[in-house]
Amino acid sequence: HVIDRHLNEGPRPAILSEGIAVYLTGGHYRKGDPLERAAALVAEGLYIPLVDITDDFYAAQHEIGYMEAAGLVAYMSDMWGWEAFLEFYFTLPEGERDSKIISSALENKPGITLADLEMDFVDYLSSLTPSAEVRADVRLTIRTYDLIRRYQTLVIPNANFRSAWWPPIEVMLEEGIVGDYAFREKSPFNIILESLFLEIHEGFQNQDYESVAENCDRIVQYLDQFETESLPPSHYGLGWPIPSPIYSEVGP
Repeated sequence: HVIDRHLNEGPRPAILSEGIAVYLTGGHYRKGDPLERAAALVAEGLYIPLVDITDDFYAAQHEIGYMEAAGLVAYMSDMWGWEAFLEFYFTLPEGERDSKIISSALENKPGITLADLEMDFVDYLSSLTPSAEVRADVRLTIRTYDLIRRYQTLVIPNANFRSAWWPPIEVMLEEGIVGDYAFREKSPFNIILESLFLEIHEGFQNQDYESVAENCDRIVQYLDQFETESLPPSHYGLGWPIPSPIYSEVGP
């Protein structure tokens, strides 16, 4: 992003600037081929049309938006060549909306519309066969982060941000969204769910997608119970993960 802002004085539509960042760094959260991961979105029925997210990119489901953006940049770079893509990106015309900016540039250069580009892009993604592991990783990554946001919304709303960027500190204090920097006392219910999220992270690291799915199911069950009862379920009923010293084995 720093290099982009330094080199590019023109408009930087979010779907392209974020796509370039993910493409050049090799992945979003984890390393991965951007086209294979975008193809997994299509295969899993999770793909969101570009026309629906280009003008309000940060309001789209975060993980899907960034994977699609990286895939689009990878596709355009493969089709045109990296230097031709950069020339296209660095000479984008000014416009009121990102979709208009990209559409105008496409019509002036390759002679196509944004809809044409997307049709070709989706056709290409549909021709790919992402592995079962990639499909599971993509599907469960989206599910996990949606669950994290649901957990924040229901249980710790002071850590729930609806924007990609932090507002000014005065606004955060006024709205009570200070969870990312203020001390937060955790109940047993918090510890149980956050421990499951940590196990999910480890599962992704080990490519143990079965355990990731199982822990997601457990979190859904606990959050459903929390939402129905408006109170955290008893941690005794959930299974307190920290052993009590009373019940620990004592040596001779």
